[in-house]
Amino acid sequence: ARERTRPPRVELARLTIPQYRQSLADLIGSFRFGPKQEATEGLKGEYYKNRRFNNNDRVLERTDPGISLALGTESPVPGKVEPHEFSIRWTGSIVAPESGEYEFIVRTEHAARLWVNDPETPIIDAWVKSGSDTEYKGVARLVAGRAHPLKLEYSKAKQGVNDANKMKTPPPSAPSSIHLLWRRPDMPPRVVATRALRVSGASPVFASSAAFPPDDASMGWERGSAVSKAWDQAATDGALEAAAYLMTKIDDFSKSKAADGDRAEKLKAFCATLAARAFRRPLASETRALYIDRHFSAAPDPETGARRAVLAILKSPRFLYPELEGQADGHAVAAHLALTLWDSIPDQVLTDLAASGKIRQPDMLERETRRMLADPRAGAKIARFFQHWLRTDHAADIGKDQGRFPGFTRDHLASLRESLEWKIDQFWKTEATDYRKLFEGDTVPLDGKLAKFYGANLPADAPMQDVQLAGQGRSGLLTHPFVMAVHAYGAETSPIHRGVFVARSL
Repeated sequence: ARERTRPPRVELARLTIPQYRQSLADLIGSFRFGPKQEATEGLKGEYYKNRRFNNNDRVLERTDPGISLALGTESPVPGKVEPHEFSIRWTGSIVAPESGEYEFIVRTEHAARLWVNDPETPIIDAWVKSGSDTEYKGVARLVAGRAHPLKLEYSKAKQGVNDANKMKTPPPSAPSSIHLLWRRPDMPPRVVATRALRVSGASPVFASSAAFPPDDASMGWERGSAVSKAWDQAATDGALEAAAYLMTKIDDFSKSKAADGDRAEKLKAFCATLAARAFRRPLASETRALYIDRHFSAAPDPETGARRAVLAILKSPRFLYPELEGQADGHAVAAHLALTLWDSIPDQVLTDLAASGKIRQPDMLERETRRMLADPRAGAKIARFFQHWLRTDHAADIGKDQGRFPGFTRDHLASLRESLEWKIDQFWKTEATDYRKLFEGDTVPLDGKLAKFYGANLPADAPMQDVQLAGQGRSGLLTHPFVMAVHAYGAETSPIHRGVFVARSL
């Protein structure tokens, strides 16, 4: 009502929370060169015949669908590895379906350590065991649609001095198992599914922890229409956090060292590149003087100048308000495309096409759109759209009456949520995508746990797959069990909730 009565003289949109986090992740990630991401799901498993990870001691390398081994007293590689002593290393990356803090859980009777999004410091280090603990936890902040590097090492051997070689007969084999679980935001612990894992590695991703107030969604979608003191403070906190992180990597990113004679020039060049990418267009001489040159000239040393320049760039309206420039050129097209499909800044391909003017050619625009839609960042945004559209994005506190639905737990609810995500993901990846398919079909994706609850015939450890539930009146997304559970009471259905959902959303 206030906007209708007193409309703004100039309409500007700031970055939404997802756009801010994704833009910072890409901005900092653009200075890294990691391995090329492959679509192969799972992790690379390397099996060794002792507790050492030497190439000469490796007896097997394969792709594992996940980490959930219950070996008992057996060997993981019979005939090549003794059951009482061996080690395994899994490497690859993990893709987060949503941004937030993830709790990782390793369950094992033996030694293990886990690295997530930081190749130097493990979030779980139980390499030296003391006591009878079998569960270890660590927390990592992840960004939606991104592949984060992951490594897990596991060792079964006698703790302390290993004197097995002095024994005439092999020592008895103790039971062994290892399971990797994660607790997604607002979900119970779950074994990490195969579809969240990638065999190829990845570079670390910067995940901002700045706490922003919620974006306005009063018109049915998220928009950055209001700037409050709380939002401005969060943007300041985010800039300080990102600047501190960048300064710890400044030598690598600027390709310089503290003793270099041209240290200041290299840091200036780094800041200029950072500003051009953050502002989504080449720097004009006046802009460079304002954001870079004046900070270096007034600073007591190059590092201080770089820190001040980085803070100025990340708090600049040119970064926080993407449409501030108002120029209808190729760089504006590239920026709009990146915000629309990735919630982020243009990558180098888009930037080069914008500079040459080719980005405005219809065939080139279509080619780039298709390339960007195939990226996991677009998939994460599409998934978030469907959750918002179906009103399933705030379903953490759903509970069902145990008298009416005996055996239905939060774990079943988490499986239903993953089932809906799997359904949307499969629909989105299909070449012949037709929106009418969203409302057709009598199949529901079920895993072994859900299959038992719904009376389908699947093994207890079966992965998610489409199962036909004939005679239940299922028809696409609108009758998916998770959507039905969200728009209902704990013990009975709710025509009112579902009617409002149909009227307001569909």
